[in-house]
Amino acid sequence: MKNYFYTTEIADAIRDLFDEKLPLEVAKNISVGDFTVLPAPSKLDDYLPAVIINLSDNDVTDSNIALGIYTQQYTYDIYYLYPYTFKEFQDTPKEATKNAEYIANILMNYRTLNDFIIEPTEVESGGRVITSAISSLSFDNAETKLFRALDIPAYIVHIEYYLAFGTFRG
Repeated sequence: MKNYFYTTEIADAIRDLFDEKLPLEVAKNISVGDFTVLPAPSKLDDYLPAVIINLSDNDVTDSNIALGIYTQQYTYDIYYLYPYTFKEFQDTPKEATKNAEYIANILMNYRTLNDFIIEPTEVESGGRVITSAISSLSFDNAETKLFRALDIPAYIVHIEYYLAFGTFRG
């Protein structure tokens, strides 16, 4: 049986790209998962700023079903969490927005995730990232409001990122 799905491998490639391109002051931690990867609120200061990469959807279409070639649109929710502080002369939302745009620009400048490819084998159909794009950056979102209501000091920017992945001939 062949594998046609590479959700984790693509998320790891996104994480590796961020590890390589993001300065430590922009993101101390880069994780694949959801908000459950966060430490307890009392330890959040040591963890932030951070990036969380979470798969939202995978829409599969057949490009050529006779040859076993499929195109998949993976949609990832990328959350940028920035520590929310009230220091004088510091504008937290402005700094978080600037850093989130920096993260989005990395993705826009590396549309194929450094030519991400999985070679075909007996058990892998393999494939490659064809292209990718940012569909939205959300600054005033439910996640920030929820964290604020829970007294968790983090400002969150939600980046919706999608990419097209084409499998090789099955």
